[in-house]
Amino acid sequence: MARKKTVAHGMAMRATILIVIALKEENKYFHELISDHVKSDKAAGRDPKWIEVPPSVHERYKCIYKADTGHVRIVVHTLEAMGNIEATLGTTAGIATVQPDLVILVGLAGSLRPDEVQLGDVVVSTQAKLYTSDKVADSRAILKDGKAKYRFDTDTEDTGRYVVDSRDKFMDQSFFRYERRFVESAGTRMIVADGESALSASMAAMERVAETSVPQSYRQEFKARSVPKLHCGWLLANSQVVDSAEFRDYLVAKDGDRDFDLHRQTGEIDRIAWKEGRILAVDMESYGVLRAVETLRSKQPSEGGVKNLLGGIVVRGISDLCEVKGNTDDGGQTRLIAVRNASKVALGIIESIDYGELSRR
Repeated sequence: MARKKTVAHGMAMRATILIVIALKEENKYFHELISDHVKSDKAAGRDPKWIEVPPSVHERYKCIYKADTGHVRIVVHTLEAMGNIEATLGTTAGIATVQPDLVILVGLAGSLRPDEVQLGDVVVSTQAKLYTSDKVADSRAILKDGKAKYRFDTDTEDTGRYVVDSRDKFMDQSFFRYERRFVESAGTRMIVADGESALSASMAAMERVAETSVPQSYRQEFKARSVPKLHCGWLLANSQVVDSAEFRDYLVAKDGDRDFDLHRQTGEIDRIAWKEGRILAVDMESYGVLRAVETLRSKQPSEGGVKNLLGGIVVRGISDLCEVKGNTDDGGQTRLIAVRNASKVALGIIESIDYGELSRR
């Protein structure tokens, strides 16, 4: 990360960080958190570490963090809509405009492991997987010898046909064929590793979801610890909002089992690029954001790349357990706590970075 020459409001910028947010409500809470930091410092007679910068007509929301080695410009960019496509397009546009050193996606996610990753917890990741259907196929497809090409795994006859996971069956004689992808932002892994201990300790000061919001089946695990927990690991970016325990468990099972992937069985290994690693939570943007970041980071400036871009980090507050969402939201309080906790962790990451050391990487 090179020292910045950009000057804003008379201050030389040490670095620029682009914050990507998917929902307007998440944007609002992030702004409020910055304001709370400023007010708290002023009330305690301290020089505020954060400076709010009133945006001009053509600018996104901005603020400045006063690091020990210089000022860090923070630009908050809200996506037009949810989903990996919007995330890729919006993040690409944001990077092209802001030319950041670091991108952080902040927002909400659903837990894929509710006995471990609980309401109000925060997942920090530089890795995301994508598992999505890319074709609806007819299981009665006929080969030249007159035999059907596919069979569902519950069938017992004709073991020579390609086996299709019966959970992927659709209508009477159709099934969804799936594609697997993953992306990693290796350049930011050390930032997360360096700050993980301090961030984990700070979780004691995070807000805790009301116990009554937790489904009875997971309440014992929730009561076993008194504060939210920080998790570091893989995220899964899905194309739909997951509000089904059955489908949640299906995604977890698929994560560790590729036996029924058609692409693999037909030799198209490149269509199921996958990597070992337990998925902890699911959202709809992490893959798109990290893919955009890594694409522009790896390209030369002459090809539209950003030379100083180090990588991306995803920070997700757990707002639901991918089942009975309406029963766990507690009038919006669960989502509020989850996004606040995620925003606090994102700010903690920004404040934990040694920008002097980072400039030499």
